[in-house]
Amino acid sequence: MAAEQVSKAIPVVPDELRMRQQWVVWRYEERQTGKKPTKVPYNPRNGKAHAASDKPGTWGTFMQAIGCYKSGHFDGVGYVFSKDDPYTGIDLDHCIDPASGAIAPLAGQILSRLQSYTEYSPSGTGLHIIVRGSLPEGRRIDHTQGIEVYDCLKYFTFTGQRYNGFDTIHDRQEALTAIFHDFLGTPEEPTPMAAALPSTLDDATVLRIASGATDGPKFRALWDGNIAGYTSSSEADLALCNYLAFYSGNPDQTDSLFRQSGLMRDKWDERHRSDGRSYGQLTIDRAFTGRSEFYTPKKPEPTPPPTAFQQKSQERTKEAPTEPQEHEEQKSAPRYRFLTDDEIDNLPPIDWLAKGIIPDRAVGTVYGESQSCKTFFLLDMGMSFATGQSWKGVIPVMGHVAYIAGEDPEGVAERYRTWKHYYQMPKVPRFHLLDENVPLMLTPELLHLYTAIETLPETPRLIIIDTLSCAMVGADGNNTKDMIAFMEVVKAIRKRYQCTVMLAHHKNKNGGELGNVSFRNSCDVMIDMVRDGDVVSAKCEKMKNAPHFKPIHMTIQQHLTSAVLIARAGEIVEGGRLPENHTKALLTLHDTFPAGAMYTQWMKATGLAESTFARVLAALKQAGYVTDTTGKRGDFYTVTLQGKKYSYYFHESEIGA
Repeated sequence: MAAEQVSKAIPVVPDELRMRQQWVVWRYEERQTGKKPTKVPYNPRNGKAHAASDKPGTWGTFMQAIGCYKSGHFDGVGYVFSKDDPYTGIDLDHCIDPASGAIAPLAGQILSRLQSYTEYSPSGTGLHIIVRGSLPEGRRIDHTQGIEVYDCLKYFTFTGQRYNGFDTIHDRQEALTAIFHDFLGTPEEPTPMAAALPSTLDDATVLRIASGATDGPKFRALWDGNIAGYTSSSEADLALCNYLAFYSGNPDQTDSLFRQSGLMRDKWDERHRSDGRSYGQLTIDRAFTGRSEFYTPKKPEPTPPPTAFQQKSQERTKEAPTEPQEHEEQKSAPRYRFLTDDEIDNLPPIDWLAKGIIPDRAVGTVYGESQSCKTFFLLDMGMSFATGQSWKGVIPVMGHVAYIAGEDPEGVAERYRTWKHYYQMPKVPRFHLLDENVPLMLTPELLHLYTAIETLPETPRLIIIDTLSCAMVGADGNNTKDMIAFMEVVKAIRKRYQCTVMLAHHKNKNGGELGNVSFRNSCDVMIDMVRDGDVVSAKCEKMKNAPHFKPIHMTIQQHLTSAVLIARAGEIVEGGRLPENHTKALLTLHDTFPAGAMYTQWMKATGLAESTFARVLAALKQAGYVTDTTGKRGDFYTVTLQGKKYSYYFHESEIGA
């Protein structure tokens, strides 16, 4: 790829990097006359101040960087490697022949050993490789071979131009270490670890102080094994070790405490270095390396001299006979702790995955009689959340979805393929299907499920269990004790991943949900599915902490060998707004072509790439905002009444802003 061939389009980057607030913008600047221009990073929050690789306050979100880049004042965006993330970047300079596109032998050898996310550099003659892993101590650069490697204090430019289909970041610790030693030679003297302080606090005191600190909720979540908010288990391990290192000041105590935490697993003792160091030792080394600040216990205030009254009281106490104490109370970290006013204020507010319908971090159920389209509804929910498509008139929070098909995995797979074909979605990488049942009441099986979930690229925002009866096998759903125990397992899954868990369930003979009343008490949202011929309605039977949503009426649309549920056009949700590209396409059709437009005419007017426009069009059709005469590409499209309402709402809100 020649230098001039590198696209200036918005880069498509891996989701796990996109979600991190470690982005900058950059532009070429000539700092010395006659010298090669330098890629100078800038703060994407304002586009004015320089960014620094050691100052997180000068970094921003991916969308902030893209917004700054689109202003036209910058040449690209970049990602800053940090001590607190699990990534390492390998920069291979001048390894692509600009004429033939051939890769240099040395670069080809490194790429074949790493096989992780790889893209062209801005010049088009170099490659950037991103892996999960950390570097040994030693030099990071060899200009004679054109190799640079960094895991912190450096930013990489991002073009999004993938090389040979390497579009996924992988764990490559062993390969990275081997390449480091093979190509960068003898390591330099290692960076000294901070001098370990003798531990003056026992384990219980360390845990009590860390739990009661300002960021105590984050510490407690990690301690309990909750890795929500972290892109990998390795990143969560390092975060917990950073806390323990600060409060204990001692690597040995940090190791001892980590082994007591919910994050402890076999990997901790696996050998990860040729010198015999384990993964756990390397993680603790990273937490202590360069650390200069440790927790210092507050000195007690000097006790003032007793008053005359206190002296007399003490004398009387000495004279009084004392009762012998059979047991001395043991002082230790409390099992429970009440929140302070500030901590209560900082608790997360009620949030939504789909505004007004599906709460975030909730437990819910979709229940109905046989053939009431429970699975169709849940699958449509999961696929819409995984793609970010409008769902029942609402734009959901896009994220990864884990679907456990315990009852009919073959049927779910068939409906999955049908849904993708209907909405012209060749790939849905954020949707993950488990095609076997998981008996959640069996602890070993639950732990196996945790392991499977934690191998996904990102923590799921939504987990769907289809059905409750399958997952509860071996227990009695009509027994209060069994149902409470099962729902506690479901709540533990929700807490571990800070996600929403939805359960498919059946109705009883009286029309209510099967099982003990404790099931209803444990649910935050309950949706009753009712079918009348080809019309299916989803009715809200329970919504904790929010009003019930109005019934959602859908029709069954036969397609290929299965069907999809199509929501009838409804009202725009108050304050709801389509994503940027969806709004742009809809307003273009509404404002520029009030009488309607042909497919190609409309697409060109939006300025969107055809693949993007096709996805946007599918979402607008599903939401009922646009319609066409025959449903085929190239035909005539017009804005529906619902689409006109949205356009009017959007323009009104823009004027009000």
